[in-house]
Amino acid sequence: LNLSHPSAVMAIHFWSCDDRFGGPKMGDINTALPSQGKDEIRESRNYLPKTDRRGEQRLCLCIRSVPRMGLLVSLSGGAEACKYQKLIDPNDNYEGQSSSSREYMKRSVDKLLRSINNPFQLSAADALLASTVICAHNRCTAVFNALKRQQQQQQKQLQKLDNLKKGNTVGASSSPTIPDWIHLYVECGTVVIMVQITYDHGNDTRNSNNLADDDTNTQSRPMHNQHHSRQQSKPFVAFRLACDSRTGNFVTIFPPAATLLRSLASGSTEASELLQLRMQTISSNSKARGALAKEMTPRLIKESFDGLSRSMNILGRKCGVGGEWEDLDSDVRCESLRNRAIDNACWDVWNSLMTCTCAASVYGISALALGVAGGVDAVVDMAGGIILTFI
Repeated sequence: LNLSHPSAVMAIHFWSCDDRFGGPKMGDINTALPSQGKDEIRESRNYLPKTDRRGEQRLCLCIRSVPRMGLLVSLSGGAEACKYQKLIDPNDNYEGQSSSSREYMKRSVDKLLRSINNPFQLSAADALLASTVICAHNRCTAVFNALKRQQQQQQKQLQKLDNLKKGNTVGASSSPTIPDWIHLYVECGTVVIMVQITYDHGNDTRNSNNLADDDTNTQSRPMHNQHHSRQQSKPFVAFRLACDSRTGNFVTIFPPAATLLRSLASGSTEASELLQLRMQTISSNSKARGALAKEMTPRLIKESFDGLSRSMNILGRKCGVGGEWEDLDSDVRCESLRNRAIDNACWDVWNSLMTCTCAASVYGISALALGVAGGVDAVVDMAGGIILTFI
């Protein structure tokens, strides 16, 4: 049985992908396929003639009819989606993914197969929607793996520098240091950004009248009260980067309780009372108002998160949907050039992440903590203007 020569082929192209060095490899999403024919050479990576170039720089959903087999479904990065068809084993190791993500992907793969093979649920729209959901999760996983790989590489370099103790370290310090208090993981088509805050407990200044009483109760105190040190809290979710199933771009999602951060990220003038007062004193000249809004916190936070979305979109297009690639040449240069482009995009993402996570910590968790501890609402721009060192 020859699977490389189907009787009919329908291909649906969606999203954009960087295929300068080769596109993502097409994979069959079917539970049972004969062993022969899987490795046969086909005309192109999406089963279409080579003269058809409409699928360049795009992901592809391919549905083909094979005699005595029926309808077969292929998808860009389909090999990564096939592992979710089996029964979920809690012992399986999917780094950076939760059990809910595996169940989420398994439902999407089953929905894609039902919309093609079930005669009572035939729907090209449902098949395309399920395909975009699968590719969204695979793209988030590919971005996560690229960022973690670069973080691990830098940790190894820092360990080597610590072991050397001496020597010229100018070349190693040219790249920014990736902080270890930023944690990432993938959940249901989103990249979750978590921040771990460290509380620095200084020396305890006690009253001299209570020294005797303190000395008598020293033995009964726990050790963490006698020696004040750094205390690390559990990481909290600062925000999420969701992959849009329509465009494949990343969109920032904030927790429901972070109303101040959400208002600042949207660039709303209602988040800054000082900005509203100054705009009322300025004439209706749009240039003057635009110059004033540019120097306030809402504009800075909005530009920071917009820059993060742009850098994530670039990284997502370079990473594709993960898995194997079909290189243009059999030479190793395609893989090395692709990895170099991905690493350069990762640095831009890390730089934006460090800025946005700091802003999310100040205007997100700190604003909530201030309301819980003091019963007051946090207000921005009360100092009269921007803080230049924050930029």
